[in-house]
Amino acid sequence: MFKCIVFIALFAPAVWSYSAGAPKDICLSNDPNVDLFPQHGGVKSQESQIPYTLSGPNKVKGGETVSFTLKGNNNLKFKGFILQGRANGQPVGSFTPKTSSQTIDCKGSKDTVTHKKLENGASTATFDWKAPASKQSVIIFGTVAENGGKFWVKKIQHAIQVE
Repeated sequence: MFKCIVFIALFAPAVWSYSAGAPKDICLSNDPNVDLFPQHGGVKSQESQIPYTLSGPNKVKGGETVSFTLKGNNNLKFKGFILQGRANGQPVGSFTPKTSSQTIDCKGSKDTVTHKKLENGASTATFDWKAPASKQSVIIFGTVAENGGKFWVKKIQHAIQVE
């Protein structure tokens, strides 16, 4: 019984400590073990096909604000996510949260969107993204966690051409 209590006390915080959103320190790193990688106590990322999709436009005008929806296939719920638009490896654009989401500042103001208190999970999250003013190719990279022990790192990749 004592061993069980010690195990729970040691490992539960690592799995549940980010239910209010991803921490800023996983935003952007040259280390692939940190970059958009959940810090869930040594749990490995899934290599299988991700059961979530990000829908939104593939072309936008510079400075335009567009809507995106993260959704679980067959209404599969998720308990966490982090998404970031990147051009040439750097965050670009800014997010405005709508449902089940909030922003964090990684390299710039509101350049990353993450979950917000999803104790019971959610099957969709919506948010707006304001494109950078200049023409460029952007990829929105995303990590989605079904739960603390099952997640897909940077498997969401949505290409956008800013014109």
